[in-house]
Amino acid sequence: MDALAGRTALVTGASGFLGGHLVEALVGHGARVRALVRRSSDTTALRAHGVELFQGGFEDLEGLRLAVAGADYVVHAAGGGKVASVEDFYAQNRDTTQLLLQVILQEAPHLERFVLVSSAAAAGPSEPARPATEDGPPHPTSHYGKAKLAAEQLVLLEKARLPVTVIRPPAVYGPGDTRMLGLFKAIRRGVMPRLGRGGVTSMIYVSDCVDAILLALVRPHPTGRIYFVADGEPYDHARVGRAIAAAVGASPVTVPLPGPLLRAAGAVTEAFGKATGRPVALTRDKVQDLLQPSWLVSAALARSELGFAPKVLLEEGAKRTAEGYRRAGWMR
Repeated sequence: MDALAGRTALVTGASGFLGGHLVEALVGHGARVRALVRRSSDTTALRAHGVELFQGGFEDLEGLRLAVAGADYVVHAAGGGKVASVEDFYAQNRDTTQLLLQVILQEAPHLERFVLVSSAAAAGPSEPARPATEDGPPHPTSHYGKAKLAAEQLVLLEKARLPVTVIRPPAVYGPGDTRMLGLFKAIRRGVMPRLGRGGVTSMIYVSDCVDAILLALVRPHPTGRIYFVADGEPYDHARVGRAIAAAVGASPVTVPLPGPLLRAAGAVTEAFGKATGRPVALTRDKVQDLLQPSWLVSAALARSELGFAPKVLLEEGAKRTAEGYRRAGWMR
């Protein structure tokens, strides 16, 4: 990754889980990092890494122009799954991508690479025991997936004018990830929830996902490529439970959570989000994805074209994640 030394990279979503790990890696490789952040964001870690901050987010058009101008790389990693309303999925993904591309074409038309961090949800669930590949037709089942797909389509429309790449990870986990914290805590207390009838999914540890993004920045490859990235293993309910139980030192009992109960819980938290204006992770939309039986993806194309080589499987990744939770004081 020596090619990153001395280069300027703008990261959106830098104060988030994946974005924070990406910033740390970029700084470690000698890149000059810029971050577009909301004024309400916690920027303590970013400041500690010497990141140049552009506060105001996408609402501050002048700040966005300054952040983009002169950048060698842009990684659009904003647009997570926590929302107060369905419309927020599209505002955070499709609309921000459109605005960012417009500004790049005006302020940095010679950008070396634009990377959109999308999601396997944009492609939709896979067939059982048959990992999805990039040439399959997308069929997202949730508004989150549809919003990610809409962002991808905007990016690919510009592939003749900009070198663009889309990264599609499945579930990303690791230290600092709040979405899996509840599951780790539940298992630590002796309960392993099983969603619906259970299913099988691909996963990726955060450092491996970051490596894939960095490779997409520096390794030569055609513009307009979409890459699934994952550690290559299929994870069912039992394996996930065993890995986390070993990491937290527990012997949990499996407790089934039927689909109707999950949908009801999603409706309640969604209503809370709308009433308070506070983003929530568990919505009916999220439940729609959680109840799909198969989320397997193939990272073969990323391996062959980018040299992507994941290093951490869930058994080791769960240990590192639990240690990170303990260090942060999130789990005793």
